Amino acid sequence: AGIPPHKGKITELVAWYEKTLTDLGVEIKKNCLYAPGMEAGYDALFSAVGAEYLRVIPGSNRECVITAVDALNHPEKVGEKVVIIGGGATGCESAEFFGAQEYQLQVHRLKNFDGDLDITVTHDADCHNKDVTIVEMMPELGIGMNEFEKRILFATLEKNGVKTMVNTKVWNIEDGVVRVIDKNAGNVVELPADTVILAGGLRSNSIDTEDTSVPVYSIGDADQPGRIINALFQAYCMARDF
Repeated sequence: AGIPPHKGKITELVAWYEKTLTDLGVEIKKNCLYAPGMEAGYDALFSAVGAEYLRVIPGSNRECVITAVDALNHPEKVGEKVVIIGGGATGCESAEFFGAQEYQLQVHRLKNFDGDLDITVTHDADCHNKDVTIVEMMPELGIGMNEFEKRILFATLEKNGVKTMVNTKVWNIEDGVVRVIDKNAGNVVELPADTVILAGGLRSNSIDTEDTSVPVYSIGDADQPGRIINALFQAYCMARDF
């Protein structure tokens, strides 16, 4: 979550939590999966095991298809022609990371009440944009994002040549091509793709709690996929209530 442009504060937040918890005497076990019985001696079990992207589109199990998390953690896996499935916050931020860093926008102010931006554009010759297309089923991108944040992000994507398709459903994925359908016109379009990034359609993960003897509470994406701020607030309230 802290890898896309302007998201470095999330990495700092994780580091702060790790240091603070360690200072408070909380034992942190990394690279460790939950196993039944680990909760022995405790009064409750909080499950924060996140969510995973659904692979329900025909062809989504192909080698050329990776999740947004995998793409951001391993950018070397991503080819030159990229199709991103899902135009929410994750999809748009992934598009910015891979296809919209060559031209940087600096926002000075709002020009008027219509939300027009006074911006300066600079070119970074050291950056190379990939050929990126975002495909979204809904009528607009960035649903649920802050309006001002969206305006800046969309301006950045447009300036860098990122292509967007809304009201568009993915029909299937084959090696080198993604077939999509315009939900309004009904016509099929073939999009060349070296890499397909899944950035929409999350399913909560779960753990085996059938024989657990203590109360189990699911929090964050393990309860309902959403934003980081919502997960933190839910965890805080649940811990206080407990």
